[in-house]
Amino acid sequence: MPPAGTPVDVPTALLLSLLVLGDPGSGKTTLLRYLALKLARRDPLLAAFARARIPRRGTLLLERICRRLSGAKVLWAGLFASLAARVAWIVQAFGSPTPWLSALAWVLLFGGMFFLVFRLSRRATAMVSLAAGSVLLGAGCLQPDLVGRWPVALAAVALAILLFLYWVLPPLAALGAWL
Repeated sequence: MPPAGTPVDVPTALLLSLLVLGDPGSGKTTLLRYLALKLARRDPLLAAFARARIPRRGTLLLERICRRLSGAKVLWAGLFASLAARVAWIVQAFGSPTPWLSALAWVLLFGGMFFLVFRLSRRATAMVSLAAGSVLLGAGCLQPDLVGRWPVALAAVALAILLFLYWVLPPLAALGAWL
């Protein structure tokens, strides 16, 4: 930081932070208009300032997305998706070759979704999401004839929505702080 009263060229002053003082009519507004015109014309002398201080379109778009997603209310969407998944699962369970195993998986999935809606603690949420994920993995990949594909897909969507606070918001907070 140069001492007060020392002349500094404009690009350096902009990077250091600039305070323009002067009497009326001394050219403060003219200087600001000049700087705005130079920035608009992409003057290479001001490129460092523009890169450091002026956000790009992609940054502005990411910032808007972060703001939207961080304020999203997903509890009702997750609740309705999980209800639809449970209904579809029960309907498909009657046509399953092993209806009792399918019903047991439904009870585990129901318990998992229930505990995700009523968030108890991080440890309980982790255990319940792991149990629900293992039920979905078992029903979807390891034993595909347990229920059809639609109930498994619906349950996976419901689980992803209910875990929104845990898998989306922490990266969004970090990205928002970085932006």
